[in-house]
Amino acid sequence: MTEIVRNEGREAVLLVGGGSLCAAAVPLLLAAGLAPAGVIHGPRCDFVAEAGVPPLGRDADLARLRRDFSRAVVTAPHKQAARLRCLLHDALRELGFTLVSAVHPDARREQDVLVGAGNLIFAGASLAAGCRTGTGCVLRAGACLEAGCRLGDHVHLGEGAHLGADVIVETGAHLGREVRVDAGLRLGKNIFVPDSVHLTPQTLPLYGAGGEQGERV
Repeated sequence: MTEIVRNEGREAVLLVGGGSLCAAAVPLLLAAGLAPAGVIHGPRCDFVAEAGVPPLGRDADLARLRRDFSRAVVTAPHKQAARLRCLLHDALRELGFTLVSAVHPDARREQDVLVGAGNLIFAGASLAAGCRTGTGCVLRAGACLEAGCRLGDHVHLGEGAHLGADVIVETGAHLGREVRVDAGLRLGKNIFVPDSVHLTPQTLPLYGAGGEQGERV
C-alpha cells in the first residue's frame, strides 16, 4: 500500500476522479513532492481507495471539502471524456481550488517551456524548447514533444506518443500509445487516435473527432 505523506513540507492535494489514471497519478504526485489527500468519486462510482489513497467524498462534497483543502487535480479518465474533464476543471475553479500540476522529476523540459494548470506529466516525458501545454493535459510516460509543439486544454498523450516539431493539438484530443505525428500537422478538437497510428498529411483525414460519452469515475 502506498504511504500517504501529509507532512515534510508537502501540500495536500485532492484527486478528483478514480480509476487507472488516478492510481497512476498517486506515485507521480509523491515523486513531485505533493501529498495525495484523498479521492473524490463521481456520483455513481464505487467508493474505493486508489493506490492506497482513501476516498474522501463525491462531487457534491467538493464545496464542503474546500474548507479544508485548497489544491486539487483532475484524475478522471480521459478516453473519449474530455468534456467531462473540462466540466470538472470548471467546477474546481468556481469553488476556488488551485489546479495543481504534477511533473515527474525524471521528465525533461528544455528552455522556454510553459506547462498549464492541472497537468500530469509522467516520468520519461520530454518537452523540447518552446513547447506549450494547456489546462488539464496528461502526458504519459515517454511522451515526446519536439520543439514548438502546442497542446490545447485537456489533451491526452499516451505512453511513447511522439509529436514532431511545431505540431498543434487542439482541445480535447486523445492520442493513444506510440502514436507518431509528423512535424507541422494540426490535430482538430476532440480527435481520437488509437494506439500505434502514424499520422501523416495523408492519414490524418481518416481520424475524426472522438465522442463525448463516458462515465464519471
